[in-house]
Amino acid sequence: MIITSSELHKYYDSRRITDLADDNNDGIADAGVLDAVINAACELIYAMLRKVEPDTSVIDAAASLKKAAASIAMYYLEQRRGDLTDGIRQAYQETMTYITALANGDAILPETARVYPQVSPDTLRNVYEQSGYFEGLSDDTSSD
Repeated sequence: MIITSSELHKYYDSRRITDLADDNNDGIADAGVLDAVINAACELIYAMLRKVEPDTSVIDAAASLKKAAASIAMYYLEQRRGDLTDGIRQAYQETMTYITALANGDAILPETARVYPQVSPDTLRNVYEQSGYFEGLSDDTSSD
């Protein structure tokens, strides 16, 4: 799972979360409600990113997605009460734009960027030259 209920409280006001998830009005956020919205948020992210990252453990480990999951979960909490605030709606829209960009390959997870670092063409050429890859190849492209 990308985010836990305790992590959700790190991103959003605990009183607001409790108000939205307290279905039996006892002043305590119902664990079942929190679990349901967090699971729904995580499943949405998994569904969107499975084509680019089929290993959900990588998705779960992506710290950059914790805020995304929190934003989606908070959106679901407010939506279920019919009390969507502009801030949560905007955070959700920005999150969905980001997740869509990841899914389309227009962005990459920062964690993935560290695993697969970007290398300059000169560096690649040096690696190929040292490996002997270019041996026997001529730089002369003119035809005889």
